[in-house]
Amino acid sequence: MELFTGLGEDFSDTNSQYYFAVEGQNGNIWHRTNKQFKVSLLDENGTYDTHTGPLSRIIVSQNNDIYPDSSGFVWYSTNMGLYRFNANEAYKTDFAFKTMINGFSTKNDTLTTKPVDPKDGIVLNYSDNEFRFKYAANSYQDSDRTEFRVRLAGFDVDWSAWTSETQKDYTNIKEGTYSFLVQARNVFGTISESEPLHFHILPPWYRTWWAYLLYIIGISSVLYTLHQIRINQILKVQRIRNRLASDLHDEVSATLSSISFFAQALETDKHADKRAHFVKLIGESAGDAKEKITDIVWAINPDHDDWSTFLAKCRRFATDLFESKQIKYNLNIDDNIPGKLNMQVRQHLWLIFKEMITNIARHSEAQQVNVILGYSNGEVKLVVQDDGKGIEQSTIFGNGIHNIQRRAESINAKATLDTDPGSGTRWTINLNL
Repeated sequence: MELFTGLGEDFSDTNSQYYFAVEGQNGNIWHRTNKQFKVSLLDENGTYDTHTGPLSRIIVSQNNDIYPDSSGFVWYSTNMGLYRFNANEAYKTDFAFKTMINGFSTKNDTLTTKPVDPKDGIVLNYSDNEFRFKYAANSYQDSDRTEFRVRLAGFDVDWSAWTSETQKDYTNIKEGTYSFLVQARNVFGTISESEPLHFHILPPWYRTWWAYLLYIIGISSVLYTLHQIRINQILKVQRIRNRLASDLHDEVSATLSSISFFAQALETDKHADKRAHFVKLIGESAGDAKEKITDIVWAINPDHDDWSTFLAKCRRFATDLFESKQIKYNLNIDDNIPGKLNMQVRQHLWLIFKEMITNIARHSEAQQVNVILGYSNGEVKLVVQDDGKGIEQSTIFGNGIHNIQRRAESINAKATLDTDPGSGTRWTINLNL
């Protein structure tokens, strides 16, 4: 037994199932193939052309027999009854019909329930990017067997599968321009004409052109601010270097000049006692220069930016100096000053304190010194008072006093000097943190 191919390609398909095949008048073959009733018409060339046509309207689950009679009628015996088909009549099954979109709604609001003109574009806000299309076809023969397929151009890659559904939902569609297309296929297999419905979804505010402009401006502002911060950091480092160079020059250059002068005198003077005196002065000047350099290095070291370290240094310096000079003293230094100590404030406040204590020890001839360094209501207050000989009016504008006042101005502090010859001196420094 072998596959018979004498009836042409239509009957040689190994993927099809043939339940009945009956030859009628004119050699036409009436058959049921793949659960569909069909007819293969014999042409003058001896080949067969298979059609479904109006036979597709017969819907049954069981076919018992097919009988073409001599008068041109074909009888179908089924579980649903007996069907008769008049093969002598010409049936038109390929007539054109249209599919209409008769509804379009979003999740927030129904836009229309009337037929929609595809030529009229619709503009939607981004919040309306979930919507439903409804559609229908004007094919009325066995309309319940009409099938539809849809495609959202700009979103769908291809057409959907054929289905009897008369609506289609879309959710979370991005902004952009889209076209919705729908086609219908009637019971005869004819596919309808369809015009696209165009619509445009606006972007959310954060993806609009003006939002991107704001992003550009914002990012540019941040980059500019970071650039300015970087520039300010560089300038700050440069100012620190300049101030350090200035401090080294102010504090050390005079001392180094004295050492140079004493060394020259040591070379030219032949007297042993004077040479010994110059050697002593050189040693004292070198020690003084070392001390000044140590103070500057300490002041710019970030490890010393807390008040406790600073206050301990002040207390130790005053104690050592007053005891070496056998001066009675009273230190009232607050240990609970909050926050960090700015490097510039630390450097100038330390040199102010040291200048005051040193001037008292060297020049005041004081018997008693009171030092108060405290904090209250956001203000640091330093008071240094002695009972020495005071300062003559003619020397008030000397280098030491000028340095204290200049350094106080540098850290926005107020320096006040109260003094009278024979009644001691009182320095007051007020610094707002």
